[in-house]
This record gives sequence, C-alpha cells and structure tokens, in this order.
Amino acid sequence: MGAPLYLITGAGGGTGGVSRQVIERLRERGDRVRALVQRDDARAEPLRALGAEVVVGVDHDHQPVRTDARAPGLLEFSVISAR
Repeated sequence: MGAPLYLITGAGGGTGGVSRQVIERLRERGDRVRALVQRDDARAEPLRALGAEVVVGVDHDHQPVRTDARAPGLLEFSVISAR
C-alpha cells in the first residue's frame, strides 16, 4: 500500500485557517492530500498550489467522501466550528 491519502474538510477557509495549515504540513512531508471545499473559487487555488487535489462538496454531502472511503489508507481530518 502507498502513502496514506488525507481528506481534509473545510479546506477553503474559516476556523482560523487550521485546515490550510494541516494541508501545508502534510504536503511538506510529501503526503497525498485531498481538500474538500464548498466552492471552487479563488480560495481553492492556493490549495492546488500546495499540491492538494481539490474536491468540491460540503461536509454533509458525503458523495465525494463515499468514493474515498473505499480507498485503503484514507485518513480524514475535519475542522468543526461551534458558533
């Protein structure tokens, strides 16, 4: 099995940019990252520049996640904001 695939939700922003920081660290280590964003807009471009694969969806729309869940070695990191 290859390197794990990390699915990072909330990657487009909010919650102090924690998801982006996690993506940066994972990519620095050479890990594979799939970033879940709500819209493919200007906020997604820096994620691509880091080498993350950008997937459009929302946290409660599990379609992008369903496909990934079958991938061996998938690890998910979610940032949840309580407002």
